[in-house]
Amino acid sequence: MVRKLVWVFVASLVVSVAWSALRGATFSALGLGSVLGQTLTMFVVGVALAALVAGVVHLVSRGKRRPFAALLWPVWGIVVVLGLAGSLLGSRQSAAAEVLPLAAPDAKGWESYLNPPLYTRETAPTRGPGQASPGAAVTHFYLSRLRGDQAWEEVMLAPAERSSRARHSLEKYEKWTITKFRLVARKPLADDRFYVRIFMAIRPRGQAKGAAQEGEDEAEVQRIGRRWFVTVPPS
Repeated sequence: MVRKLVWVFVASLVVSVAWSALRGATFSALGLGSVLGQTLTMFVVGVALAALVAGVVHLVSRGKRRPFAALLWPVWGIVVVLGLAGSLLGSRQSAAAEVLPLAAPDAKGWESYLNPPLYTRETAPTRGPGQASPGAAVTHFYLSRLRGDQAWEEVMLAPAERSSRARHSLEKYEKWTITKFRLVARKPLADDRFYVRIFMAIRPRGQAKGAAQEGEDEAEVQRIGRRWFVTVPPS
């Protein structure tokens, strides 16, 4: 029985690594690459479910030898299928988490994002990419604004720690509806601080018709610990 469990765990690990590698390099909220993060997630879930099923089967079938061996591999198959399905769903809901390549810095130090997606209220993923990078934090903020929820607060400092510039910007956002957003470029400002230039389209809140105002502006982000925070949104 122990040998079978070992083989199940090893097979789960191999499948997890292969699937995660096919998905490409992404970053989780903790800053881990998806190859590692997804592998650990699927592996831990597989171990937990296999152990649970093994315990249940052992209690139900005391004195019998075949039930556990007969159920072990089907259970592992179900675990893997559910893991792959969850991984696919996660990629659909968090498409913004994909790492965007950067061009070489220009003469002013700006690194342009290569082929950044343009997000609208209709195409915004249901989950933001977290705080693994300057671009991820800014994307998390604006996807929340596009959806109209409060997830943007997850990448802001606590209200008492926000600067007067940040509070002023947020007050303006209460009067706007953001309709489009795209990353443009980033520039190192100082240790653990960046400017992130964005493109966005806005219209006054409550105005459903008429041309939106479009343009580029810059957010300020800062790393605190292992996470990036939007310290000053564009205004």
